[in-house]
Amino acid sequence: MVKEDDIEYLSRRVEEERDKAEHARDPSSYRVHTEFARAYERKLQVLIASQSKPQLRNGHAIL
Repeated sequence: MVKEDDIEYLSRRVEEERDKAEHARDPSSYRVHTEFARAYERKLQVLIASQSKPQLRNGHAIL
């Protein structure tokens, strides 16, 4: 089950890493923070997508 805290955490981390990338003083720091932001964003997308899929147990949806 997805917790709202997980979504909030990942959303916050995406924004924090984007902000760090935007304010990076050198290209390597920019790249690192941009990659972190993308990684958090991918995790967030997977988490959100998993909410819309029914959980199955023995081939039956768990309600």
